[in-house]
Amino acid sequence: MMCLTLLRRYYIFRLFEDCRGCDMPSLTGFVSVHGNGVLSSKRGNPLNNAENDLTTAMMKEMFLALRPGTQEYDSKRGAVNFYRKLSRKFHMLTSSFGKGILALMPYYDLPGEPDMSISDNQLQSLRESTLGQVISILERTQGEALCQFSAAAERIVDALVEFPVERCPVFELEKCGARYWST
Repeated sequence: MMCLTLLRRYYIFRLFEDCRGCDMPSLTGFVSVHGNGVLSSKRGNPLNNAENDLTTAMMKEMFLALRPGTQEYDSKRGAVNFYRKLSRKFHMLTSSFGKGILALMPYYDLPGEPDMSISDNQLQSLRESTLGQVISILERTQGEALCQFSAAAERIVDALVEFPVERCPVFELEKCGARYWST
């Protein structure tokens, strides 16, 4: 289950990136203006419009056959909106520590496993300002180590995601003998 959660996190974040979620005005702090000074032809808050457009783009990627205005579309849109918000948190983490940090986030769902995990629901419900403070503390206290672990984890996860098992490279960790683990 832990591997499925990891792959799910990677795919959700990848979808966010592919739909240009990392370029959102609310993340970049930049709102584009047309040459005539007009923000957009849409009425309303440009930041909210951009978030809505991103959710729509993610919907098109995930549910091609669904038509807007149907009950099923609206139901799925709620889930995709959750993924968009979750991906913003993933973006905050990966911007500081690299994509491998998603593999380092503990997630346990079996009895008897350590009780130190963070579910996607918990992460998504966390305020961005609070997560920003946590990231700042981690950067100051463990930033270099987390970046190194993240880089190592990213190589392994990229191989899992990108290559069939028979084409995955052999990692140094796999070459270690039993005596390495028993000491």
